[in-house]
Amino acid sequence: MNLRQSLRLPESGQTIVLILHAAEKERMEGKYVMGLIPEEGGKLAVVFDDSVTFHRDIVEKYGLKPLGGGWCTIDTSRQVLLLSGRSTQYGMEPDRNMTLAVFQAHFPNYYCDRTE
Repeated sequence: MNLRQSLRLPESGQTIVLILHAAEKERMEGKYVMGLIPEEGGKLAVVFDDSVTFHRDIVEKYGLKPLGGGWCTIDTSRQVLLLSGRSTQYGMEPDRNMTLAVFQAHFPNYYCDRTE
């Protein structure tokens, strides 16, 4: 799954870029980072990439100014998306509920939640 999509959040009206890079499989797990894209005027983005080892790898690969991050599990068979944890390099993003809303906007038929 390779995707880049601008999503408008229904409650706030804010537009956020969602970037997903993951192998197509029943259960995708990996790190994500919320950050700003300086090359695009400081647009806010959430980037999930299951191919990286560290949160800083996402920051470097996608040119982000990091705000924080965590761990994401996407279970396509059960249609469940869970966010948890925090980045040891950058801490938790400022608004985990906003991150959840971004994923929910892309996966409207999924049960999306946080597990802290």
